[in-house]
Amino acid sequence: FFSSNPQKPVFSFNKYPTLCNLVEELMSSYKPNDKRSHALIVGFVNLVMYYIHDDLDFFETEKNDASLINRILNYCLVNFREKISVQTIAENLNTNSNNISRVFNSYMKIGIPQYINYLRVSEACRLLEYTDYTISEIMEEVGFGSFRNLNRVFYSVLGTTPTEYRKRHQS
Repeated sequence: FFSSNPQKPVFSFNKYPTLCNLVEELMSSYKPNDKRSHALIVGFVNLVMYYIHDDLDFFETEKNDASLINRILNYCLVNFREKISVQTIAENLNTNSNNISRVFNSYMKIGIPQYINYLRVSEACRLLEYTDYTISEIMEEVGFGSFRNLNRVFYSVLGTTPTEYRKRHQS
């Protein structure tokens, strides 16, 4: 894992309903400071790592490129809710925006803006399932600038609208 990166930095739990069921079961039965709960979490993380490793097709990268890719991924993960661009990432990582785009696109086979949209849609899904936030509140929370943009990106990634997603996934 240290000298490689995933071919696509996005893992979809929707492809693995068994994992989704395990997550729900673990969340409902987890007890802090309980050794049994801790053992279940460790086992679950190992299972998830198996699926992730199998699904994401890891590849070797040069040391400098791997470091840059990891820095980009981490920056996006921490800041995706904000207005973010390749230029702002480059400025914050003290490097060139052309270099960031070239390295990320060549190894990850996905553009940085597309990756950020995946992060936003993933968080929007979580909020749609587990909160009562309005779709407008979710739009603001995850960093989409407009309701139209949220709907467009959400539909392009999942083939459904946020409203339809909520109806299907909330009990």
